Amino acid sequence: MKKLYLLLFVVLLGCGSKAPKCEEDDTVETVKEIMFEVYQGDVHYNIMSELYGTDFTNNASSLLAPSNESMLNKSQEIRNYIKMYIDADIKSIPNEVLDLIVENHKKFIITNIRTNSIDETSKSCECSATFKIDNEVELNYTTQRNSDGEIYVEVER
Repeated sequence: MKKLYLLLFVVLLGCGSKAPKCEEDDTVETVKEIMFEVYQGDVHYNIMSELYGTDFTNNASSLLAPSNESMLNKSQEIRNYIKMYIDADIKSIPNEVLDLIVENHKKFIITNIRTNSIDETSKSCECSATFKIDNEVELNYTTQRNSDGEIYVEVER
């Protein structure tokens, strides 16, 4: 089953006359942002493990048990901080948590970028790449400029 993830990334470039390139920085960063949203559960687990160690990892499967209410609250708080990071609202994220989120985000690597096709009429490129975090995933994505010159990226994997 194919999954499609969408994110509009606005870059004020005026009216773009060409399709954005697959390896263009704005395109690659947008693909990373989309994948960060997709893999935020893994990021959450990593941060909880780092902050709370075995208290979390030994009880992760039973977080909903009444005896784990404190850990469940901490877990939800970390989820909220990750959402704030995704929404670029980082001012109230504690530094320790923000550092862990950024550290996890830096692990998201896009390599082996390939241009499959270019459509100058629609100002779009069909692309493929390898996404690495803990393992490798092959991605297909489309990058396109709209009439305002903004970059729009769709990721399919």
